[in-house]
Amino acid sequence: MITLYLQSSSGGLYRGDDLTMNVELNSRAQVHLTTQASTIVHHTRGGEAKQSLVLSLATGSYCEYIPDSTILFSGASFYSRIRANLSPGARLLLADSFSWHDPQLTAASTCGGEPDLVFTRYHSDIEIYDSGGNALVLDRLRLDGETVLAKNCGIHDRYKAQGSLILIQPDSHEPILHALRELLCEFPGSYAGASVLPQSCGILIRFLAEDGVVLRRLITQCWIVLRQILFSGMPSIRRK
Repeated sequence: MITLYLQSSSGGLYRGDDLTMNVELNSRAQVHLTTQASTIVHHTRGGEAKQSLVLSLATGSYCEYIPDSTILFSGASFYSRIRANLSPGARLLLADSFSWHDPQLTAASTCGGEPDLVFTRYHSDIEIYDSGGNALVLDRLRLDGETVLAKNCGIHDRYKAQGSLILIQPDSHEPILHALRELLCEFPGSYAGASVLPQSCGILIRFLAEDGVVLRRLITQCWIVLRQILFSGMPSIRRK
């Protein structure tokens, strides 16, 4: 399986940035897509930064899209949209995660004369469709910085990072769920769970983590478990 690193020459995303990427896999192709490091979203000064990805998977192909988490700086507003179109027999493993810089206000910063110590908004849309255009997954998240400061136990409590892993795989759900739940129930510094997606099209894993470091370890360990089951072998850890 080929590994492709996505890299930008800039120091992150800024107000008005609108990045778009399209990835197409031919029949029976396999690829692991990742990033060299986390994507930083800087203060967007009342605007927004955007990033869009379209994945098109031909029959029998397999794609892993597992970027490092997005880091939201103070005043950042970010919109992420991922759309995947799957042909029959195609499989997809997709990660979407983020953390925020200085959510507990341990350092002071000033922008325009007003205190601004938390990100503004994180907005994520994930859409996955089969070859007939039927929706397999529609996952939408919107989180405001003010909500983060409230530490609402029904949303994220004390945790500073969160994310999801989505596996589109039509069968073998029970052994996958069993292995994932064994891992997640004892993983320190996190609160996570795994369940079968509607229509039994795959598995969804949700994470809350104390920080970005724990989140990265969680996603990596889940990826290893899934690879061992799907490909009957231990994957090589990607160097970054």
